Amino acid sequence: MKHFILPAFLGVANILINSSEEYMNIIYHVVFSAIAIFYVYLSYVELRNSLWVTNPKINVLEKQFVLLKDWTVLILIICILAIVRLLVCLFIDLFSGTVSYGNNYLWITAVFSCVLFFKVLLTPEILFGYQLLNDKLIEQRTAEIVFGEFWIFSKEINVSNIQDLKLKEKIDDHLSTYIDNIEMIAFSQNWFRNPSVTLGDLALKLGVPKSHLTYVFKYHSKISFIEFKKMVRIQDAVRLIENDYLYSNTLDSLAKEVGFSSYNPFFTSFKEIVRVVPQDYNKKLKQI
Repeated sequence: MKHFILPAFLGVANILINSSEEYMNIIYHVVFSAIAIFYVYLSYVELRNSLWVTNPKINVLEKQFVLLKDWTVLILIICILAIVRLLVCLFIDLFSGTVSYGNNYLWITAVFSCVLFFKVLLTPEILFGYQLLNDKLIEQRTAEIVFGEFWIFSKEINVSNIQDLKLKEKIDDHLSTYIDNIEMIAFSQNWFRNPSVTLGDLALKLGVPKSHLTYVFKYHSKISFIEFKKMVRIQDAVRLIENDYLYSNTLDSLAKEVGFSSYNPFFTSFKEIVRVVPQDYNKKLKQI
């Protein structure tokens, strides 16, 4: 509240004291200009120290942090331009002998305000809040997850290990992205067709520490990484069968194509997951 004292005092003084004298007008112009410049500078210092040059905390979404920085820069620039317009008008009045009280060229400030207004309308993360937008994106990605029944998206999990607690702080805000990227690699790029692929290889492919993926499969997956590989490969085999792969290839070839070392583990896994053997599944497709 102390920041209101000086402007309020000057406003009252302007009413009570005869301001018709030229030197009084000069004093008021200089003082109010100094106040405007001071608060622009104060805003800059505050934003620089508390936001622009600091790193986001682990539990703060990185995108939200970048968004806040960009918006504060935009708003500060608009405020500076609006104040420059006001100062120019005041000094034009001072040197021309007119009295407009800074009302000239108000359309310039109106343009700045309209730019800001439409920018807000066109930016959903500002209009609705970044967290709400992020929740909607997570909901949409979750709906598109192939193995949705195997993933645990809830962050309310019991973690007693100190190292895992530290990983939880880093991973929680990015959990859906981790799962989405894992499935994208699995199904869009057929990366699991490599028979020797490991969790470390997947971490390297995604550009994340192996410990992060270990945490995801430990706390947010109902199946292990080995079981996940098997599920992905059988899903791949089903897709190939549906695309007439067996029309010109053998089952042994299919097993090796999707990443199994031999036919026997492929046959066992296929029957376990699809509930029928590969030959019967292929026959059923032909009957449809």
